Amino acid sequence: MDAVSPCQNDMGNIIDKRAGGTQFSYPSQYEVHKARQAMDALLSAPAPCRTLANLARSDAAGLEPFERYASITLADAGAGTLASLPPGYGIHLKGPEDGQLARFVFKGLPSRETRALLNQVEDALNRLICLCDALEDAKRDAHDAHAAHDGRIRISWMGVDRNPRQPGWRSAHVQLPRLAPSTALSEAYFNEVDWRMLDNVASTGRALFQNSLKPNARQSVLGATAPDGSDWDVRTRLAALLGRMELSLAFSFRYDCDVERHAIDVVFATPPVTSFPQRKPTPALDALEELGECGEAARRTYALRLAALVGCACFGAGHRIETARVTAEDAAGNKLFICVFDRTAFVRGALAAIDDGTLASPDLRFDPAGVSALLGSNCVKDKGDTPLYPVCPIGSNRVKPWCDERELPQDLRELFGAKRVCDLDTGHNFGGFSDVIETAKADSADSMLAAIAQLEQLLESIVATPPDDNATSRPLYCDNPFSRIAIPLVADELSVGERAQEFVQGKDPEGTMKIPQFFRAPSALFHAHMGLSDLYQRMGDFAGAIAHADACIALAPTTASAYFRKADILAQQTRNAEAMNVLTAGLCCAISKRDCALLYYHLGLLLWRVGRKSDAAAVQVYTSSLQGEFAEKARAVVKSLRTRRNTSVIVHASPLAAAREMARARIPLAPNEMARTLIARAAIGLSCANAPEAAAPYIAELTTYLPGDRIIATTSCSIIHGTCDWKQP
Repeated sequence: MDAVSPCQNDMGNIIDKRAGGTQFSYPSQYEVHKARQAMDALLSAPAPCRTLANLARSDAAGLEPFERYASITLADAGAGTLASLPPGYGIHLKGPEDGQLARFVFKGLPSRETRALLNQVEDALNRLICLCDALEDAKRDAHDAHAAHDGRIRISWMGVDRNPRQPGWRSAHVQLPRLAPSTALSEAYFNEVDWRMLDNVASTGRALFQNSLKPNARQSVLGATAPDGSDWDVRTRLAALLGRMELSLAFSFRYDCDVERHAIDVVFATPPVTSFPQRKPTPALDALEELGECGEAARRTYALRLAALVGCACFGAGHRIETARVTAEDAAGNKLFICVFDRTAFVRGALAAIDDGTLASPDLRFDPAGVSALLGSNCVKDKGDTPLYPVCPIGSNRVKPWCDERELPQDLRELFGAKRVCDLDTGHNFGGFSDVIETAKADSADSMLAAIAQLEQLLESIVATPPDDNATSRPLYCDNPFSRIAIPLVADELSVGERAQEFVQGKDPEGTMKIPQFFRAPSALFHAHMGLSDLYQRMGDFAGAIAHADACIALAPTTASAYFRKADILAQQTRNAEAMNVLTAGLCCAISKRDCALLYYHLGLLLWRVGRKSDAAAVQVYTSSLQGEFAEKARAVVKSLRTRRNTSVIVHASPLAAAREMARARIPLAPNEMARTLIARAAIGLSCANAPEAAAPYIAELTTYLPGDRIIATTSCSIIHGTCDWKQP
């Protein structure tokens, strides 16, 4: 398709600077004020769906030029059908605030088709908002000597900082069209401004790229820090840059990175063709084939310009990034194209085109081939094309944690008491004895003696030897990753509290506080001891049951089920005080909320048994705020207590009040504040060690402590999911 500027083809009395026109004017202050008033009234309507539908269906003959254009824009977006949506959805419009654009909020659960319609109307509204802002800033900067010289007007999007060097905000330079003297505004003028806003999608690229030229601010998450230029540093910076792109058309993305390979992989979704302005804003539009062809070309051009902006963000995320792989997809997830940007070539090609305004030229609006040439012919690959040089997706080097035999950095060795990444795995080292455990469980129903004999024979055959004949390592079993991170909380030379406090504060005054080194023991070893303890308890041999329970605690000092096993045996002998002490010891190193719920639930039962009913109620209320099966059981207990009116027990109103009551009764709170620091250190440390799979469970838990932090949430998703599948072992 030939590149045709609508400025020349459809704009009529609008003067094009290249045609040699010397007289020009901007819209009058009164006309701009009327457009803003109309937009504000539209956004503040008490019934937005009905108002938007009425405007989309209204007779354009009696409307002002801006309202006529708004009516056409909303009608094209399908706003005319909003009034027929079920009232149960509770849809209302959240107006622009804090520099962000308008968005629909709903209480119900609309269908996929309804959500697509709302997204499309959102895009139309935000294009109109940006159009009004552009006109207002043109008037505000009318006396700017630089603006009067070359017609490039700074845009203040929703009143946010207009400094074009600030990354992420829509503070682009846009060359507004000029009006012939005494020419009134028309829909054609608004249409051209609307298009130019989309033309300049990449105009903030220089500011994004310049971020890599200065060090990032020192980051701290719950007391844990990441070095400048590390994996966590690059991911969080990229999440911040991409997350602040408040574009008029909806922008969604996912990403992954590999700092060791100096590469970033980003996938973003392109808006549908129907989100773009009509090329000819006339009521009688009959060239449907031409419109569809132009719309697809416009969408592809916009996507290529947006890819350049994303590339700038990738290189701006860190000076060590040398390659950015940017993929554009449609709404169905089909790949439209892939851009592989090399840093040096990108600076000479795409960044130069952004800097001098060439990439934003209206002549390229329907010319994806021209934009592709500016980005670099060797960078853009269409679906199905053979890359000109090998491209290895970021996720292709991911391996399962239990197969990762790389050595950990020294700080993580001290944190985990482990030498290799695979030693951190908790569920894939059964030692080849899973069948024996299952057989013993099945046989115990018929003959407990036969099951005991099988398990004792299994213990004799299991050899738990440290790797590389490291005699100083100890065997360790953990039933989940959070049990592993609790290693620093295990009492050794110091008490649990002293050890944890010194570890968190980084103190080691005498140089004697060292985390022991552990190696991953076969899971069958732990389960054999657990099975024998249970069988001996059922046979009434409590001494044998306790011996095997102690073996479980020695092998798994951070695993809650080991402590519960011993406490259950003691409770059956009515040794309630000893049982409560065992459960309390387990709570001192419990980090997982599921583990805490298991121990607290049974501690509450024991407290009730010994007559401490108020303390028992407080424990159950606190347990109900945790997670897992026993948290559900605690909720049922609390509900039962609250419905028994004849009880004298005070059931506390909230988990916070229950926690205060537990502190008064000297019952430890778990997970404690130190656990948050340990989880943050594990998450960030493993991420920086380029072990995202091992970091995933800690990252997921970290987000629960910072629920309102969008950057942490986006970074966490990139680490947990990435853009590619794991490499199968």
